[in-house]
Amino acid sequence: MLKKIFLSHPVVNGFTNAAAVIIASSQLSMAVVITTIISWAVGFAHDTFTDISAIESSQVRELIMEFNKAVNDIPGLIRKRIGATETWEERGIPVSDRGQGCGQAHLQTGQRQSLLDRYAARDKGFVGPRPV
Repeated sequence: MLKKIFLSHPVVNGFTNAAAVIIASSQLSMAVVITTIISWAVGFAHDTFTDISAIESSQVRELIMEFNKAVNDIPGLIRKRIGATETWEERGIPVSDRGQGCGQAHLQTGQRQSLLDRYAARDKGFVGPRPV
């Protein structure tokens, strides 16, 4: 004799909803890509630029200038690192014995960005263009 097993209506709804959520979430990454491409194609970006003098916090202005200097120094540091690597390879110096000076500059740039973010969050009402 064959037993019939019935699932209650709430259980079936629960399984159906779970399947719908799984299917929808698997399509989410594609939706983000499509909307990003459409936004780019129609020129949706609303980038705003302002002069550094419009920022009232002197600490934030100083950090921005330090950060910009560090970013501008990166190409020179890259050239130095490439030159150093070529020299080390020519001389047969093992990787474990090579200096870490260029890596330190990258770390300092990241620390400056972190400080800039922190000051900007603290002075949130003061960052941006001055009110008219």
